Amino acid sequence: MKRLIVLLFLFLAAMGVPAQDLGYHLSSYRASFELIEGSPDVRVTLWITYSIGNITKSDGFKYVGDGQVADLRCTDEKGDVLASRVASQKGTRLDWLFPATSQGDRKVRVQFRLLDYLRSIEGFVFFDADWAGVFRVPVENAVYELIVPGSEKPTLGSVQPSSYFILPSDRGWVVTAAQVAVRETRFSVRFKSAAFPVAPLTSMESLYRRDRNIFIFIGVAAAGLLGGVILIGIRRANSPEGLADTGGGGCGGGGCGGGGCGG
Repeated sequence: MKRLIVLLFLFLAAMGVPAQDLGYHLSSYRASFELIEGSPDVRVTLWITYSIGNITKSDGFKYVGDGQVADLRCTDEKGDVLASRVASQKGTRLDWLFPATSQGDRKVRVQFRLLDYLRSIEGFVFFDADWAGVFRVPVENAVYELIVPGSEKPTLGSVQPSSYFILPSDRGWVVTAAQVAVRETRFSVRFKSAAFPVAPLTSMESLYRRDRNIFIFIGVAAAGLLGGVILIGIRRANSPEGLADTGGGGCGGGGCGGGGCGG
């Protein structure tokens, strides 16, 4: 019976069903990624609205992958600066504090810069934020946008989520994807633009060719590690206490797991 309950928990987590009610959710979320002409860096702004129930909440966090972060700044709806920090904890994690709030809304704006973030692949510039919409609580009214500078409309190769639109603005061209309730957490765009010649950007293909032996070593090591983990898992599954230590999702007990979580 214990194993059946654990398997049901893991299934619900994989389907995106919250493992527990944490007493709040995000009633509005906007993630804006602004590119800098000729640079692989990306300016990011996250607008987050917490809808808080019968709990007291005074902090938030967001994992943003494994990249380097600079110029972190967090403010509230009045523009007052909030305490914040960049931490390394199974990825790059941003933390912020705000006045304790209960039974109400709290708005936070998080600004930072992702260093050397863009990549080139198959002749396209590649932007990928697989962490963009990952939170440990439900997210409503979410918008992802990528701002590509320049007057010339970029040529799009692929966009995820697949439902999107592109419009001109005073800052260039804006690729926008909106969701009433977040189902697709990844935001990625492959494009070509005169403002972003592919050559100066870090190329995934050139990295592979240059460091092929390193990639092979890492692949072999990863395969060995995976085999060891599987073997340990099989042994644990066959023991009486096999799944006794299964936790709540790897992100503060919220059930979202992964390197892009937030709350």
